[in-house]
Amino acid sequence: MDANNFKIKFRGVRGSYPVVNPRFSEYGGNTSCVEMNLDGHLIIFDGGTGIIGLGRELTRISRSDNDEQMPRTITILLSHLHQDHIQGLNFFSPFNNPAFKISVIGLTTPDCSLLENLKELVWGKSFPINFSDLSAEIQTHSAVENRKIIINNNSEFAHVVPSEEETKEEDIVISVMKSNSHPQNGVIVYRVSYKGKSVVYATDKESYVGSDKRMALFARKADVLIHDSQYTSEDYLSLTSSKQGFGHSTYDMAIETAQVSQVKKLVFFHYAPNYDDNKLRQIENSYSVKYPNTVCSKEGLEICL
Repeated sequence: MDANNFKIKFRGVRGSYPVVNPRFSEYGGNTSCVEMNLDGHLIIFDGGTGIIGLGRELTRISRSDNDEQMPRTITILLSHLHQDHIQGLNFFSPFNNPAFKISVIGLTTPDCSLLENLKELVWGKSFPINFSDLSAEIQTHSAVENRKIIINNNSEFAHVVPSEEETKEEDIVISVMKSNSHPQNGVIVYRVSYKGKSVVYATDKESYVGSDKRMALFARKADVLIHDSQYTSEDYLSLTSSKQGFGHSTYDMAIETAQVSQVKKLVFFHYAPNYDDNKLRQIENSYSVKYPNTVCSKEGLEICL
């Protein structure tokens, strides 16, 4: 993969479950996965089905390298452990390649560590092989609010440190915010900062009337805010099938958060699986006119900072 100062690429933008249908081909049917390349450091947000194609590309690059044993370092940041955010991990081929060193960081539930959850939910009973059968070198860490994640050239793995620990200018620093607005165990929102630029990844984040002020402060003046936008306001407030309390925001909620946060660009993300290309095209056309710095994510969309 070519190094780029700060590049974002969307690999899966769908929520709930993947969709395979020609009517969904423009925006994409794979579930949540966003790739971020920072001067060759690879960060992956979530492991929905979008991570599968990315994994194939990474292993193809590794095999074609002159030194096939050259370690490849990857950091995977999981927002939470709902199925649409982990269902591609089984088929992420770098897990089965000893050339890769992979850090997996995510939400720890009260009764179970991240590693125990991964063994139980992703491998183990739900898959033919166990976590212990994977050939990559893997480290797992919990994402908690009073600690931050550091990625640099001094270590092959990401490391989690106290939030007050000093960092260097060349470090990639990832801040963590826990939101309890998503059902079951909540969700982790991440802010990646590098060389004066920052991106916030806030999927499965339900907002409030007047915006979530804590979230707005966390995302304040970010270059890019990737924000959950699963429902239109009409669907969210439906008298017959309201989506309030489901843990997802509307497009208007995302706009409101972006405005209060004063971010430079807002990217809609995590679309309802029944929103086809025609509906999303109408939504994009409507909001992009009123809010020029707002775009709809699509599979393959790249943003360079």
